[in-house]
Amino acid sequence: AQNINKYIQERAPWTLERKEKEKALIVAMNALKSLAIVAEPFMPEASNRLLSEQLGIELPAAKWPEAQKIISSFQTQKPIKIFELISEKKLEKIVEASKAPKNIEEVLRD
Repeated sequence: AQNINKYIQERAPWTLERKEKEKALIVAMNALKSLAIVAEPFMPEASNRLLSEQLGIELPAAKWPEAQKIISSFQTQKPIKIFELISEKKLEKIVEASKAPKNIEEVLRD
C-alpha cells in the first residue's frame, strides 16, 4: 500500500496528459487489485469491498492467479471508506478492553 501511495504521489496523474494519466491510473489500479487479492485471507471484508465496490471486480474471479494478471481498464465507483479512522481515545479504549476480552465487542460498538 505504501508503494502504491508513493507511486501516485510521484507520478501525480492529475498533472499528466490524458494518455499518461490513464497509464498511471491503470498501474495503480492493478496494484490495488493485487494487494486486495493477496490480503483477502487476512482482511476479507476490506478486500472484498475494495474489489467489488471500488474496482468493479466480481469476487469469484478475484483469486490468487488473478493477482498477477494485468487489467487494462476498470469501472471504478464513487470512493468509499474501506477503513474507519480510529481516534486516540478509541484506540486507548481498545487497548484497555483487549486486556479483558469480554469487553472488546462493547468498545468496538462505541
